[in-house]
Amino acid sequence: MKNTHIRRILVTSIFIVSSFAAVLYTSGCKKKCGSVTCQNSGTCVNDTCSCPSGYTGTACETMWSTQYLGSYTCTQSCTPPLTGSGSWQSTITTASSNGAYTISISNFGNLQASATAYLDGNGGVTVAGVNVAGNGTFADGVLTIHYTTSTNNVPGSTCNLTMTKQ
Repeated sequence: MKNTHIRRILVTSIFIVSSFAAVLYTSGCKKKCGSVTCQNSGTCVNDTCSCPSGYTGTACETMWSTQYLGSYTCTQSCTPPLTGSGSWQSTITTASSNGAYTISISNFGNLQASATAYLDGNGGVTVAGVNVAGNGTFADGVLTIHYTTSTNNVPGSTCNLTMTKQ
């Protein structure tokens, strides 16, 4: 009888410790989605990560803006022509807010000012600023943007900008 009582206590203790260990183990692990773990608030749908706006990749690990970042050689044609159009350098960086789907383009249009552009995840780009507005596409390291300038809400030039990633 004493042996049975000790055995019962031992089995109960092992069960409690095992249950506690199982809870600790599973609470510290992220749920797998197929063979990956979804990142950046991605959700698992049929063993595939469904990424939130601004992210892509098998595990939602890559920001849309990542492929745009770097130095570019730029050219443009404008009607009427803008001064200093020729060829120049520009840099694209992650914007300070919403960096997953927003970029900052330095020396946009060779106007000595930065412009903010919004990405749609399919290569589409929209530029909206105080003195410029337009849209374009990005493919194979080339960003093309059709935009217009304005000063004090008076239309200025209409431009086609080509930015080639270095």
